[in-house]
Amino acid sequence: MVVGSLVSAVNLSEAAAKLDERGFEAETTNALLGSLGCGITPFAEQDAYEAGRLRKATRPLGLSFGDRACLALAMQRRCTILTADRAWSRLQFDVEIEFIR
Repeated sequence: MVVGSLVSAVNLSEAAAKLDERGFEAETTNALLGSLGCGITPFAEQDAYEAGRLRKATRPLGLSFGDRACLALAMQRRCTILTADRAWSRLQFDVEIEFIR
């Protein structure tokens, strides 16, 4: 975890879904994700518009709705994105991206 990290509620939901698919119980999922210490940012109306506007530019790279929610949050808050998805290296936005592997 990076001090001051944020995660959109959309991306938190995606992480919870992945753990559920792998057979984790809800209590364990909540404990694991809660232990990361990230601030949870609600996905509000303005976030929905911002993520929607990003679809045209990100669709050719295969970015998902969750990816766009993350990107919109980073652009609005001017923070660094942490990702393992190398497709993000081809983005042409004014946002810093750090690859974790």
